[in-house]
Amino acid sequence: MPDPPQIVIQYAHDIGEYKLYSRPVLRKFGPLLLMPGQNQSGYGDKITMDYMLVFDHKPKAFRVYATCWSNAASHWINWHGKRVHLRTHFQNEIIHDEYSK
Repeated sequence: MPDPPQIVIQYAHDIGEYKLYSRPVLRKFGPLLLMPGQNQSGYGDKITMDYMLVFDHKPKAFRVYATCWSNAASHWINWHGKRVHLRTHFQNEIIHDEYSK
């Protein structure tokens, strides 16, 4: 029997130092003011967050997304078509007010 495939989780800090910037997104219209990707229960596979991640060695900003089901969520960016996770949502990162690039 072949070996099962290994699951490898890549983390953003393995790629390089980074900063998080606040870049609010528009909420869906309605009484719940849901984030894009968030369903009425508040959960979702790709919930758009109000943050952008910028690596110190790259000029491009990456939107932070969340996958949230039950009482657990993981935060990640799309790095060249792959999910790259943040270890925690605010892992001692400094949230900068403005991204000027």
